[in-house]
Amino acid sequence: QRPTWNIVSTLVPEVQAIFWKRAHVWLGPNCTNEDAEYAVSRLLDAHRGLEAVGIAGLYRNKLSPTTLLKVLKAMVEELSGPGKVQPDTNLVHYLQEILSSLRKAPEVKMEELAGIEWMCLPLLHPFHPPEALQRFLAESPKFFAQVVACAYKTDTGEVDETLSSDEARENRRAKARHAWTLLHSCKGTPGINEDGIFDVDKLTEWFRAARRECSQSHRSAIGDYQIGKILAFAPQDPDGIWPHVGV
Repeated sequence: QRPTWNIVSTLVPEVQAIFWKRAHVWLGPNCTNEDAEYAVSRLLDAHRGLEAVGIAGLYRNKLSPTTLLKVLKAMVEELSGPGKVQPDTNLVHYLQEILSSLRKAPEVKMEELAGIEWMCLPLLHPFHPPEALQRFLAESPKFFAQVVACAYKTDTGEVDETLSSDEARENRRAKARHAWTLLHSCKGTPGINEDGIFDVDKLTEWFRAARRECSQSHRSAIGDYQIGKILAFAPQDPDGIWPHVGV
């Protein structure tokens, strides 16, 4: 705790680094925002992203959104690094708690949060929907087309043969799995505003742009199919008929 940290801060940098690399960090119920920020930042400096997730999940209300984002990025880097660590149930729980806090933070851009959810998608699926990622998919036709292109071959079945290394091919397969998972978990409909009102003009704009983007990547057929799946979640018309007349 803080008295120990104060003593450690007076020691030479090499000793401080060893301490934060090995120390068990416990903040206690009365820790301040400053203590939480300090402890997490030192864990991140020591490349202990997984331990930082546990602290951040427990004390998320005492940490800034910027710090929470740093924690998740460090976690992803550690999980994907050499000697990959298998995530446990506690890690997934804390991840979801942190994401829930970030979704409520107005200063966090949806694109940045969607990027984090993309990297964490295997941990979230199938029990924790990537809300920001799904919302971004329903708002950005360009991103939708990019996801379709990651998940599926072209209309003619062509595959990128320029990837020479096994690592590059495995990375491509991992991205394809991410993209497929996202497309098959998406239940949002383009055109629905934050207040829940269905904007037909917005849907039409998204629809045309998404088809155009998919055509440019030579995935018109599968693009239309995926658009149809998304439209299946369209709301009812005000007169009670499904789907909405705008669809």
